[in-house]
Amino acid sequence: ALVTQAAAFAVSTLAVGPLLPTPAAAAASPEAEEQARRLLGPLVSAQASLQRQVQPGARVPLLRMPHAWQEHWEVRADPATFLAKLSAGLLELNDKDTRGFVYVLDESNPGTGHAQLSVFTRKRWLDIVSIDIEPVGPGRCTVDVRCVSSGLFPLSVPGAALINVPLGFVPFGDQSISQRKTCPDIRRATGLDIVVLSRGRIL
Repeated sequence: ALVTQAAAFAVSTLAVGPLLPTPAAAAASPEAEEQARRLLGPLVSAQASLQRQVQPGARVPLLRMPHAWQEHWEVRADPATFLAKLSAGLLELNDKDTRGFVYVLDESNPGTGHAQLSVFTRKRWLDIVSIDIEPVGPGRCTVDVRCVSSGLFPLSVPGAALINVPLGFVPFGDQSISQRKTCPDIRRATGLDIVVLSRGRIL
């Protein structure tokens, strides 16, 4: 019965569309995909493919607020340079991170100024990070970052991707991971001069 409910909820939510865009044209590099498979293992990788599409924890306004975070940055680089630095920096970050987090660049598209990351915590909760970039002058751009924890249970639990779907209405906290670690890590990974202009919870 739980699987049936999960399937029905998945169909309905996919029809509405997620809070954050799902990966499209410009996919992750082969090097990034290989690193993710090595660090995450087959169970987490397989479940992430489903949960990344449905994003049950991102769909209910107000209830998602305790685990959704956004920041607005000014960056001294053009969009293409920002994305190139981000891609290279995340690969290095994954090799050095001592807390067991894994950052996967699912999509990076300089043409649209959009990127999407999957961020896996040490216990393999999946957070989705959406990045939208706008050029504002020579060698400068603004970056909007939106982070959301995509499900109640970590993907290290067998069947979690299905269980999380009908539990998308359940509010839960994220221990402020996005503001304490995820966003600062992304900024440091680029190695660029970044100023945080605003930040706060997503309703």
